[in-house]
Amino acid sequence: MQFTWHGSASYTIRAGGTEFLVDPSFSRKEEYGDWFLANPHAPDFPEYARNRRPNYVLITHGHPDHFDLHTVRKLWAEKGPVFVGSKDVTETIHREFAVPGDHLISLEPGGEVGVHELVKIRAFAGVHWFTGEEGRRSAEKFAKRPDRYGAMPCGGPMLSFLLETPEGRVFISGDTKLEGIPAVRADVAILCVGGQALNSVTKQPETPIITPEEARDALRRLGAGVVIPVHYDYDIFLGSLDLRDVKADLEQAPGKPRVIMAPYNQEIEL
Repeated sequence: MQFTWHGSASYTIRAGGTEFLVDPSFSRKEEYGDWFLANPHAPDFPEYARNRRPNYVLITHGHPDHFDLHTVRKLWAEKGPVFVGSKDVTETIHREFAVPGDHLISLEPGGEVGVHELVKIRAFAGVHWFTGEEGRRSAEKFAKRPDRYGAMPCGGPMLSFLLETPEGRVFISGDTKLEGIPAVRADVAILCVGGQALNSVTKQPETPIITPEEARDALRRLGAGVVIPVHYDYDIFLGSLDLRDVKADLEQAPGKPRVIMAPYNQEIEL
C-alpha cells in the first residue's frame, strides 16, 4: 500500500491495484478570487497529471477545500475517473461537468460498494459544521452569487470512508468531529486534525474537526496500527500545531500506533 499527501486534506492511496484520490484541492487563488483559501502545498496540476492516473476520486463533503470544482473539472477532462461521494456531491458533478452516470457512485451513510474487484468502499456519517441541511441552505445562497462560484459546491452529509483492500483496511475521516468516528476496525487511519477556526456565521472560534488530543480517542475506536494526520497545515486554523506534540499525542494512543508525519507530494510505503 502506498500513500502520498498532496497537502491539506488531499491525498492518494494506492492499494488493491487501484489508485484513489481523496478530496483533491489543487486550485490557486486566481482561479476563483480573493475569497479562496488555497491548499498551500498542492502539486502543480500539470505535474500531477503527468505522474498520476486516479481510478476513483473520493469526496467526503461539499466544502471547497475538499470539493474543489476547478480541480474536479480538470480531473474529469484529463483522467476520466469515477467520482464517489454523497448524492449531493455526485449530482453537483453531473450538473456542472456533464459527467455520465457510469462515472458516478453515490453513497449515503451506511452504504457500500465493491470496486475494481478487490476493493470495497463503505460510507459512514460524519459530524461537521455547514453540512447536511445547513450545508444545503448555504449552497443555495452561494448558487445565486456567480462571483463566489465554488465557495460552497453543495451541502449534504459529511462522509467518512473505509477502504477494504487486500493490503488492509484504511479509514478516511474527512472533516468529521470525534463523535462521528465509528467503532470499526481499520489497519490505517488517515485523520484530518486541526485546531480552532472562526465560525463564518457567529464569528466565534470553534473546533470543527478532530484535535490531536481527540485523535487518540478516535484511534481507540478504530484500533489502527498506523495513523497519518493530515489537514493540520490548512490556513483556516487560528493557530499552528506543534508537530512534535501531534506525533507525541498520537503515539500515546492504545496499541502505540506507528505515526507517520508524511512529507508533501512524495509517495511512501505503508
